[in-house]
Amino acid sequence: ASARTRAMESFDRAAVNRALEPIGMKLDSKTPIGREAISEAKDKIGAAYDNLVPQLKVAADPQFANNVTALVSGASHLEPNQARAFQTILRDKVFDKFSPNGRMTGESFKEVEGELGRIASDYSSSSVASERQLGGALKQMQAELKDLLMRSNPDKAKELKAVNSAYANFLRVEGAAGKTGAEEGVFTAAQLGQSV
Repeated sequence: ASARTRAMESFDRAAVNRALEPIGMKLDSKTPIGREAISEAKDKIGAAYDNLVPQLKVAADPQFANNVTALVSGASHLEPNQARAFQTILRDKVFDKFSPNGRMTGESFKEVEGELGRIASDYSSSSVASERQLGGALKQMQAELKDLLMRSNPDKAKELKAVNSAYANFLRVEGAAGKTGAEEGVFTAAQLGQSV
């Protein structure tokens, strides 16, 4: 039992450290695995993003305009209520945040992208199929914004990619820690596999 516990602790620590690897960080060696390790990893990734944000700018480009036009056109096939909701969310939460010249600060972008992600997540977890489809369309819009951020900041693309990669890996670890049976956030290899 002791050997099994040590093996699980070693596995969990390695999985969390793998999530942090793209930003060149590791868990503190004294941090216990489980919820504390998950919290520390989230804080470190958040801090890396927060340090980068003030250096960023966003400028809408023709590719963004074309992709969003195609996305809006595709969303017209949603049920009428969801199509209207999609249009309203894009107008209020995204388009209105751009200045008249199509620009946005890094701080504004972070706010827009975070709010859009939260709304998309809420719809995506709905038991109503049409709402899940709306959530998918909003997630696609979030992806378009992230791509625009990368194109707008070619000099910071490597750092942005590292933070995004760390966050994507972290979501898998966080998902495993939240699975049924993952007591105190300590997860098994099978739970991590399910999360992936």
